[in-house]
Amino acid sequence: MRFILILSFCALLFSSCEEQAFYENTVIIPESNWSYSFKPAFKVVAQDTSQNFDLFLNIDHNTSFSFQNLYINITTEFPNSESKEERLSIDLAEQIGKWVGDCNAEKCKTKVYLLENFKFSDPGQYTFTMEQFSRQENLKDINSLQLQIYSKKGSS
Repeated sequence: MRFILILSFCALLFSSCEEQAFYENTVIIPESNWSYSFKPAFKVVAQDTSQNFDLFLNIDHNTSFSFQNLYINITTEFPNSESKEERLSIDLAEQIGKWVGDCNAEKCKTKVYLLENFKFSDPGQYTFTMEQFSRQENLKDINSLQLQIYSKKGSS
């Protein structure tokens, strides 16, 4: 009984140390077929403009994905109605063909560091919209996108 109590305490201690995301949302790509017209949007409400954050994009794709890179446009809409667009090439595989993410025989999850140590400039709603920007109108084998934002410990 004592062993179970100690084990339970250790599990609780380690789970409480796990960093919690300030924001986390996943958008499923319909039928794993990302078309030009499907533009996942992530709406984030930020009140604290003194805190620093790290922003990640998690990409879930099949190992049958036909390309080494994923090209996306990310448009950020700010609370003051201004917007900023950024085009990215994200490596999903090395040049030798090995996937870079956490993979099994059928799927991979790749975590991409988008922004480090950033601050929200104004309180309010920010919208991050993702568009696939490949040469194919329908990009097969992309299953989902997940946006995660973590607050930096000890920042202000």
